[in-house]
Amino acid sequence: MVFTNSKVFKEAIEIGQKIKETINKMYWTLEIELDGVFKSLLLLKKKKYAAVMYNSTSNDKEYHTEIKGLDLVWWDWCPLSKSLGT
Repeated sequence: MVFTNSKVFKEAIEIGQKIKETINKMYWTLEIELDGVFKSLLLLKKKKYAAVMYNSTSNDKEYHTEIKGLDLVWWDWCPLSKSLGT
């Protein structure tokens, strides 16, 4: 994850592409790719976050919610804790 401090979608994509190109040139055995752009992010711990993510790296009009590692995504938690977490 890279914080671009940009509110403009196209500017954030350009910064991500520049970083990707620089790293791929410097480390020829490592190849990174731009996976997505977050509109906003609540990062609790490593691999535990809730975010509003754009559906693609080409369209800034459509986005969805992505939740990883939080209590409400675990299958063994009761429905009440999931709804309160949401």
